[in-house]
Amino acid sequence: MKSALCLLAAAAVLAAAIFLRFWHLEAAPFHADEAVQAVIFQDLLEHGKIRYDPRHYHGPLPHGINALWMRAAGLRSLAELHEWHFRVLPAAAGLGLVLVVMAVLWKTSRPAALTAGMFAATSPMLVFFSRFGIHESLFALLGFLAGMAVIRLLRNPSPRRGALLGLLVALTAPCKET
Repeated sequence: MKSALCLLAAAAVLAAAIFLRFWHLEAAPFHADEAVQAVIFQDLLEHGKIRYDPRHYHGPLPHGINALWMRAAGLRSLAELHEWHFRVLPAAAGLGLVLVVMAVLWKTSRPAALTAGMFAATSPMLVFFSRFGIHESLFALLGFLAGMAVIRLLRNPSPRRGALLGLLVALTAPCKET
């Protein structure tokens, strides 16, 4: 496949992934899990504290990432937030998963990378879960990256690759505590 055509096709795959994940994020009302996480997040956004409770089966990492970007956007209270604010991170993680899938295969086979990317970009389940303010999309992205780090470490061992694997695995626990 010609390089320009491949890049155009990759741009189309990414455009589809962006559209399906970010278009009208506010359209659906919060479901119970999102609402619970929003209330838990309130203390972090408004007071800079989080009360972690392992009985909720969700870790604090997504809350910390959300707090960083929401504060940078000038948001300071739960009353200022809308559904889409909580859904940006999962949508971005879902887009990241599409990018990683394509990047992994790009050097080996561009047609395979584009095909896998399009399947990931348009997968009903991946799109669905990327559009709700829940922890699973970030967890899936971190888990996939950790799996890729294992492969890279086994192929070419190095302390840096081992450290990257350790970091990725370590980040999955505060993402989705189960």
